[in-house]
Amino acid sequence: MTEEAEQEEGVYLPEAGMTAEETAEAYLEQMYLSYCQNELIDFTAILDTSEREIQYILLWTEALLQRRRLLAESGLCWVDTEKNPYTVTYIGQYDVEDERLWHLGKLVPEEGEDAVVLHFVVEGEEGEAYPPILAAGAQHSILLRKKGGVWKVAYHYFPGALQKFASLEGLDERSDAEVLTELEAEFAAYEEPETASAPSATKAPSDTKVPSGAKIYDGTLAAAYAQEYLTEKNPDFYDIGDWQGNCQNYVSQCIWRGFSAGEEPSVGAYDNMTTSWFAGSGGGSDAWEGVNSFWYYVNNQNSALKVSFLQSAAELRTGDLVQTHSLSGNSESGNFNHSLIVVDAEKLILAQNSPGCLLSYSDLLDTETRFIRPEYLIP
Repeated sequence: MTEEAEQEEGVYLPEAGMTAEETAEAYLEQMYLSYCQNELIDFTAILDTSEREIQYILLWTEALLQRRRLLAESGLCWVDTEKNPYTVTYIGQYDVEDERLWHLGKLVPEEGEDAVVLHFVVEGEEGEAYPPILAAGAQHSILLRKKGGVWKVAYHYFPGALQKFASLEGLDERSDAEVLTELEAEFAAYEEPETASAPSATKAPSDTKVPSGAKIYDGTLAAAYAQEYLTEKNPDFYDIGDWQGNCQNYVSQCIWRGFSAGEEPSVGAYDNMTTSWFAGSGGGSDAWEGVNSFWYYVNNQNSALKVSFLQSAAELRTGDLVQTHSLSGNSESGNFNHSLIVVDAEKLILAQNSPGCLLSYSDLLDTETRFIRPEYLIP
């Protein structure tokens, strides 16, 4: 795509003769620009808006931009408006590793239609969070159709897309006042314990009696591990992969490292693990690998891993765990389906796997959340 693409105020118009690849990249770019200014640019000229999924992507994006704008205006949460560099690297059809793609009929063009499917990876700068739609580090697949001489995006798939864009329900247009009321409840103020100083992320609360010999959780160590193994997996642990979801396996590893007190724990010796919460190169227990199984485990009074449960996003500190339940798509199950860990408490930046990338808390749209703070581990 050249810089001479015709523009109208607030509207993106494609340049004549744009290739399918240029159109796909323009779609990502306009989405990112909209994200940075918290206002949707009209780029429907390169979208097949007759497709239900494209309609929902637009609806979802407008709701996300409303959430981000209100968070920024109210000062409830840091909102990133700076556009960071990224690259799009195309991959061949037979190099695509995500098996879910071949179960999606949308990615198979109908016989005789002028259509193409592109597979690529969006790669961003290390240590930077990118918009959810870019899913940095993950494989994307986009179906484009040619209509009226212009390529149009008809379907966009990446890990997490099925939860975000599977339904037209649940994101009806709402007033700023209604959304702001929900955001204020999400970030409700809380009172610090009345101690000489507020507890840090490396210490259990002052009103918690820690048994002798227990290991205290250090959230900064957990966050450092999260950054180190964000995209490169620790070979000492089994990698579940995107097909089943590696999120809780990854977060459990971060928590495991948080109990190390700066020393290198041994996976083979099951250091910093318990009889119910353990893992290694051959896999792990349900409590280690499952989002809901971990939740049930730490809620058990007999669990050796002691945690506290936070009531507000305003309480989040480095090393805290955030679990989410997508309210659209397969929401009827009621199960939470994703785990993330706070790596920057000031900006509320979260680290995740499936895909392995950083994400801003401000971008957790259309989700129910619950917060867990590990405290100490009884050997």
